[in-house]
Parts: sequence; structure tokens; C-alpha cells
Amino acid sequence: MKVNGYQLREGIKRWLLQRDAASSAFKDSLFSFNDEDKSTPDKVMLEFDKADHNLARLEEIQQCYNRIVLCNVMSKQITLALCVKLVGGAGRREKMWREAAVGKKDRFSYREEASRERDSSKEYAKRVLSVKDCSDASQAAAKYASALRNAIARGNATEVEVANLVITDDECNVLFD
Repeated sequence: MKVNGYQLREGIKRWLLQRDAASSAFKDSLFSFNDEDKSTPDKVMLEFDKADHNLARLEEIQQCYNRIVLCNVMSKQITLALCVKLVGGAGRREKMWREAAVGKKDRFSYREEASRERDSSKEYAKRVLSVKDCSDASQAAAKYASALRNAIARGNATEVEVANLVITDDECNVLFD
């Protein structure tokens, strides 16, 4: 049997929903009117424990999967785990360079230059890098961030034998069905 990253993600969502449902049902199960037919707190806690354990197990399997799957990012081969960790910073880097290239107006000022002037002599700060240099860096950062996002999508489509993830077929049926 094989699984891919998308199956892992969906399994995690499903068990997270079941755990959250049991968590919210627990408080409601503590009190009951005579005419109500509710689950008891210990039964609800068993559902919570099962969902919480299965969620943790799927997250553990996802970590193994992310270390096994290799992705190509701009002619370099790295693990999916590293791609996932790098993509956030790559997006932030892209945003910083983009703002450096086009500027970002201060919401309290009509002029962007107001933050770069000295009151006494009206001396203005000069750009350290040209708009073109910032724009080029922004484009390179965008290309890198895009390559990581693409690699993550392709990596998550990779099917891996469950035996390589230290999971049995029976456990796989419980976690994914």
C-alpha cells in the first residue's frame, strides 16, 4: 500500500476535526438532564484519546514522509521537510525585496521621503540600492519561493510505500479510512 502527502494532510485534518469535536463534547457531557441520552464523559474522553493519538501518529508519519521524499529546487535536490521549512522565509524575503523596489508609503504621511529627512537641514537619505537592483532581487526571490512551492506540491504527490514509513497496512486502514 502507498500513501502520498495529500493523503497525510487530509488524514490529519480529519482526525483534528474528530479530536476537536470530542473536546467540545466533553464539557457538554459533564451534566445531563434526566430525559437526555448523552455520552458519558469517560466515553467522550475515549473518543478524544483515540483521535488525539491517531492525529499524533499521522503527524509523526508525515515527518517521516517529508524526510524521505526528495524534491528538486532550482537544480538542487533537498528533502520535502527542508522545502517546507524554507518556503516561509522565502516568501518573506520576496515581500521585503518587492517593498524595497516599489516602496511602501507610511500611512500617516503623504510623502515617503518624510522618514528619510533630517529636520535641521532637510538632508535626505539616499538609496543604498537602485530600484532596478531591488526589483531584480525581488524577481529572484519570487522565483526561489515559487520553486519551493512547486517542489512542495510535486513532493506531496509522491507515493511512498507505507512500510518505508514504519506503518502497517492495518494501521494505515485505521488512519486513512
